[in-house]
Amino acid sequence: MTTFNLPLRFRWAQCQLDELSQLRSVKAIRTSLSHFPPTLNAIYRNVLERVPRHDANLLRKTLLWTAFSVYPLTVTELQEAIGVEAKMRSLTEVEDSRILDFSDFLRLGSGLLTVDATGHVKLAHLSVLDYLLSPEMKDDSEVGKFSIDPYAARGEMAVSCLIYLCLHELASDPVEDQGAWEERIARQPLLKHAAKSWTY
Repeated sequence: MTTFNLPLRFRWAQCQLDELSQLRSVKAIRTSLSHFPPTLNAIYRNVLERVPRHDANLLRKTLLWTAFSVYPLTVTELQEAIGVEAKMRSLTEVEDSRILDFSDFLRLGSGLLTVDATGHVKLAHLSVLDYLLSPEMKDDSEVGKFSIDPYAARGEMAVSCLIYLCLHELASDPVEDQGAWEERIARQPLLKHAAKSWTY
């Protein structure tokens, strides 16, 4: 711990306390106390190692969108964004790919992601982004699949935005009044972000 600067020491301690708060017995707490990861990167690696294989791509997309969206996304917008896949043509397909219980899904990324008081999803700390971009993570055979390349990430997000803007439901004429617009936005929560941000 001597190589940590003070803010990172506090972050390391916070991660440890968060981990301990989820334990259910004295024995589990004692075991955890004797095996604390020595660095923040080791903590983040442990979180990612525990992610089930079938959730790994969804968490990767969540981290990508959270780290590089032009402005912070709400939970609803993020659910929509990570549901978009190549070759989708209708909103129904996107709806079928949405995560049903996002709060449960966020527990997978505990220590990496957080939801603020306004309902926007953010990285829990700048050190999370540093880890996701690090060569150390990219070369890690176990968790390297979560590594993010900024250029590729922005390209992937732009493609997802364009797929979303080309969904069949948007092929109709422009909406004629405020009520119809609000109804469309309620049904397609990523629409404003996709239209404004894809060029970035």
